[in-house]
Amino acid sequence: MINKMKSNKIKLRIEKVADVYKFIELTSSLLCNTRAIRNTSNVDAKSILGVLSINPDIWFYLVFDEFVDDKILDQFKEWEVE
Repeated sequence: MINKMKSNKIKLRIEKVADVYKFIELTSSLLCNTRAIRNTSNVDAKSILGVLSINPDIWFYLVFDEFVDDKILDQFKEWEVE
């Protein structure tokens, strides 16, 4: 069996509040824990108040508590930044 696990962290930027709601729906649907991290801020990525508190229209890292495959990462592509 080939291991397709890719990463446990991606860099994102979400500019629209409506997209923050979509982001929360996606992270909430995952079985693994997720964190939104930027500088010293580290919040639950399944919490709307947490994500809004880090000002997501400036880049942040979405960190998964385990390595995830491309299928999961692709769900967040629209907000991914270099």
